[in-house]
Formats: sequence, structure tokens, C-alpha cells
Amino acid sequence: MGKSNRVRAERAQENVAKTVKYKNTKKGGGMSLWLKTTIAAVIAAAVLLVCVLGILSANGIFARNTYPIKTENYKISSTMLSYLYKTEVNEFATQYKDYLQYFSIDTTRSLKNQKYGDANAKGYALETSFLGTFEGTWFDYFMDPTVESAKQMLVFCEEANARGMTLSDDELKTIDEAIQGIKDAAKEQNLSVGSYISSAYGAGVRLKDIQKMAELEALASKCANAISKETNDAITADDINAKYDAAKIDYDVVDYSYYAVSVSYDSVATEVLGSDYTEAELKEKADEVLAKYKEKILDAKAIATELKEKTSVAEFNKALYTYLANKYYDTEYAKMSTDVTKPDDTVAAAIKTAVVDALVADIIADKEATATAYTKDGDKYVVASQELAEKLALEIDKIKQAAYKSLLADKVTYLVEKKSYVKDDEFSKWAFESGRKADDVKFKIDGDGADTDDITKKTGSFAVEVYIISKAQYKNTDITKDVAYMLFATESEAKAAIEAFAAGTISKEAFEAIAEEKNPTAHTTIEDYVIGTFAIESFDSWLEAAAVGEYTTAPITLDDGTYLVAYYVAEGAETWNVKVRSTILNERYTAQVTALTEKHTVTVNEKAVDNING
Repeated sequence: MGKSNRVRAERAQENVAKTVKYKNTKKGGGMSLWLKTTIAAVIAAAVLLVCVLGILSANGIFARNTYPIKTENYKISSTMLSYLYKTEVNEFATQYKDYLQYFSIDTTRSLKNQKYGDANAKGYALETSFLGTFEGTWFDYFMDPTVESAKQMLVFCEEANARGMTLSDDELKTIDEAIQGIKDAAKEQNLSVGSYISSAYGAGVRLKDIQKMAELEALASKCANAISKETNDAITADDINAKYDAAKIDYDVVDYSYYAVSVSYDSVATEVLGSDYTEAELKEKADEVLAKYKEKILDAKAIATELKEKTSVAEFNKALYTYLANKYYDTEYAKMSTDVTKPDDTVAAAIKTAVVDALVADIIADKEATATAYTKDGDKYVVASQELAEKLALEIDKIKQAAYKSLLADKVTYLVEKKSYVKDDEFSKWAFESGRKADDVKFKIDGDGADTDDITKKTGSFAVEVYIISKAQYKNTDITKDVAYMLFATESEAKAAIEAFAAGTISKEAFEAIAEEKNPTAHTTIEDYVIGTFAIESFDSWLEAAAVGEYTTAPITLDDGTYLVAYYVAEGAETWNVKVRSTILNERYTAQVTALTEKHTVTVNEKAVDNING
């Protein structure tokens, strides 16, 4: 295998999807990630590849008796490793299906001859933008983490053996049910089980390979969960307080408002001339492009300079909202239908002022919606004390509603709450600096026009940022949530689960009973959930507004088309406490895994690994 130099982007959303995708019948037990991923992925991947299914003749006997990875008591054969490897590839292909044409990978050919980052036939190799850098082939890209995962799996299996841990009858039954599910899926496709599996995972891979991997994973997961629980249970309140006091900056947060804008000469040229402009066209209209470039820079400088002079957050926010409301009003006003007769300039200015003032007042008051721009007295439409024709009044209201929608989006962007410290970030260093207080302002300006209004193209870019602290560094005492959920493939199934739950006693036990009865694709209970962790806005919005004991009265539709049913079980610990405990647990657990890795030797046959069909 090639040496890994992987710098992967964080896969928070992917991890969440994996968490809720497969069945986990009991919190802290059942099948964990390796098994859930491998068992369920075979079905999805085989369906995905059904158009190219073919019966493969190789029986895999030789590969099944070759062991690329092994420990004293456990071993993974070449066919088992092929299964794990293909699972990794298939999951990747599913996750990035909309972007594969822009990556250098071609999953229809051997990945061993395809170098990561080399342009494909169409000239694309955009994977580095999505995934980060990596040195090696696409085979290496997938096989490296597959081998590391398999090695860790066997380490935990060895530790389980040392502790006398075995799989219970219920755990073995769960695996048997999953294996039966594969058989049923093959039957639905009118294929033999062997053809169904080998078509997706390589010649020679058989159901017994999946069964063996499932059992290894289940045992490893059982041991890992036990170690994690032991480690977590050993953490004391004194441990948490000491850890927090030693590095408050790692757990505290700040609130602030800001405005930032950048202007690129090239972007302005595209705006003026179109995306396919030539150098000759740019030269011909250089004055026009420069004038637009200057206009944008001066506008950004003006509002940023005004904001930096504000001495309170309230003044800062009002000035920012006023600027944005005016901008959105002008943009929407310019779109007004030509069928509508516009008022004279004096009346138009009065209307604009009144509407903008109302918009700013409503957004500051945190209203979810703004009132109509007009009042109606009989057949009369009145806006800003001006009687207007019905068409014009309705157009003004249309402008107001569109502008308010934009302001609501901007409020989420420019008013930031509970921002954690980010290492090596210039703003974070300033915001968390000792002595920082509310209403402190940070201003930064760079590029063309930074020190003069006589703007010419020098660097070809301009950027300005202005920040004001609304709440200086503080401990986040927000209460986390314990929440149970079920995930369904169809809306009708999700609705049926809600109806069944609502018809009986509302409790965690009842929710779990419904989950067992309705057989969702996943169900579990999450303790100490911090809002935002899953990055699922619809779920977070519901949970933030819910009271303990409430449940989703309608399914929440997720981005992948599945349906979530949730129940707010109880309040958890304070957010800062959860984060500190998590840090301690991670440090201690990692140390234990390191010790176990040294205790249980894993042997990797690199040649056998490289011989896996890729």
C-alpha cells in the first residue's frame, strides 16, 4: 500500500447518517458502526450495481485461506478484507454520487492504476477540494483506512477474549437476522446469494465471509463499548472541574455580531462582461469594470466604517439592519412590474423610509414575520400615510416581505451566539483575549482601497471585516437533551409509529416498545445531545422548542429522504460539562486503545493486502 498522507474533511454529517441509518436496538449495546455499515451496505450497494450484475465463477477458496491481517486468536481472510474494502468504496460512491464525474476516480475500472488527484479523461480532479490531499492510488485511499479499521477490530477482539467476553444468544440472533435479510434481498433480485454478494464485493466473497466479519465486529464493539463505559463511569466531578479550570478557553464561548465583505476585480469583470469575456473585451471596457469595482469597494468601506464607530451592540445591529434593509428594498423595488405605475420620487422616498424603519424594528424585535406594508380602509390602500393604488400597494408589500425574508437569513449569519475558540484563527485570538469585554470592536481592512478612496486595480481584491462583542467569554450553561428517535424509510411508516405512540402512555419505555414493534431502519437514545451536533436544522429546531416529554407530532423529513420520529426524554447536563467530560473520555479512551494496541500484536501481510482485487 502507498503511504497515507490523508487530510480528510470532517465527516460529521456522514457519521450522523451512519448513526441513524442502521438498527441499534439498545443504547450502548447491539451492533455498532462496523457491523451496521457492512451488513446494511451490501444491500444498498448491490441494488446500486444491479445493472452490471454478472455471475462470477471464482469460488474464493485460495483467498479464503490467505490471511492479510491476523492476531494470536483471530484473523481476517482476503475475501473478508475484500468485503470490507468494497464496502468502503461503495459507501464513498453513494455519498459522492453527484460529484464522481468531477473526481479522477472511475469505479468501473481497477483503482490500483488510478492515482488520486490525477485529472480524468474530462480533465477533472476536484477530489482535493472535497476530501483534502492524499498521496497514492485510489486503491490506497480506500484500503488504508480499511486495514486500520480491521486492525483495531482485531485488537478489541483479542481484548474481549482476554476478558472472557463472548456474544450472547440475542447478539448472535441479531446477526442471523441481518444475514437472512441479505438472502431475502438476493431472492427479490432473482439472484443466487453468491452472485448477489460477489457482484458487489468481488469474486470469491461469500455469505460466510460476511457472517464472520459480523461476528468479529460485534465482539469488538461489545468490548469497545464496555471499555468506553468503564472509562466514562470513572470520570469524577473533580476531574471535570480541574480540566475546565486548566483550559477554560477550550470550552467557553463568545457572542458577537459582525459584517464582512470581499470584492474581487475578476468577479466584477464577470458581472459586467459575462462569464465568457475575452481579454480584448476587458481592455475595451476597463473603465466600466473599474468604476463598478470602485463602487462596490466604497459601499463596503462606508458601512464597515460606520459600524466600527458604534459603541454598543444595539447601535451596531441597528445600523447593520438598516443598511441591509435599504439594500434589499432597492433590489426588490428595481424588480417591480412594469405594469405598475411608480410614485414620484418624494412619495417613493417616504414609502421606502417607512418600510425600512418597520423592517428594522421587526427584525430587532425578533419577529418571525413582518406585517403587511399597507393598511386598508375600505377600498383604500395606505402606505406611510400615502394612499396608493391597489397594484402599487401590493407590490410594496411584496418588496417588504422579500426583504424581511433576506433579513431573517442575515440575522442567522451576522449575529453569532456561543462561538467556540478556534485555534490559530485571528478573530478567535482577539475575541478570547484576556480582558475582552462586551462592545469591544475589531476592524480589519485589506486590498485595493484599504487606505484610499482613489481606487485602482493593484491587488485585484478588497476585504473588510468588523466585529463587535455582544457577550464576552463565558461558560455555556445551556442544558443538553436526552432524546430518543426512530428513523423510517417512508412517511407512512413514520406516521404510523407516531399514531401508535400517541395512543398509549407517553414514556421512554413506550417509545422503545413502539420502535421494536414498527421495526424502523434505526432507533436509539442519545444522551446529552448538544444542539447543532448533527447539523440537521429541522431536528434541532424541533428539539430547541420542545419541552421534556414532547414528541414529534409529524415526521421530520431529512435531506436523504428518510423520516425521523423523536421523543424528548429528559434534560441532560450543562453543555460545558458535557464537552469537558467528552474531552477527558476521549483522552483516556485513546490512551487505553494505544495500550491495547501494544498489548495485542496485529500482523499485516502487505503483499496479501496488495493482492486484493481493487
